[in-house]
Amino acid sequence: MANLIAGFALAISLVSLGFSIYFGLRDRARVKAESEFYLGLEGDAPHMVISIVNAGRRSVLLTFFGGNDSQGDWAGTHLDSKGKGFRLAEGEKHRIDLYEDDLELETPEGIFIYKELWVEDTLGRRYAVKHSKEHIRCVRGGV
Repeated sequence: MANLIAGFALAISLVSLGFSIYFGLRDRARVKAESEFYLGLEGDAPHMVISIVNAGRRSVLLTFFGGNDSQGDWAGTHLDSKGKGFRLAEGEKHRIDLYEDDLELETPEGIFIYKELWVEDTLGRRYAVKHSKEHIRCVRGGV
């Protein structure tokens, strides 16, 4: 009888742990970032559009936009002029248009050329921008 009660208590504990993990993962900020390429018809230059969406339930504060170059080094800029970033609430979306000149960054070491892109939140988590490698090549003329 004691083994039955202990087994029942263990089962209830495991179910409770499972629900806690599930709702803990579900109740967090999840950023999805992806890019689209536009040919630039009617006099507009070819460009890419970065769409950043908070697909989670908690708001997230995005502060930094950057990327890596072909050697694996990284560089970036703040997403706003004050360096505080901007808040994305649940389901909120932000858009960034990037032209060929925006895919280079002047640093003290020289010109930094992006190969892939990401955004960073206040906790230092980086979210890769899907399809950014391909679309950077397209914007630079490698359609």
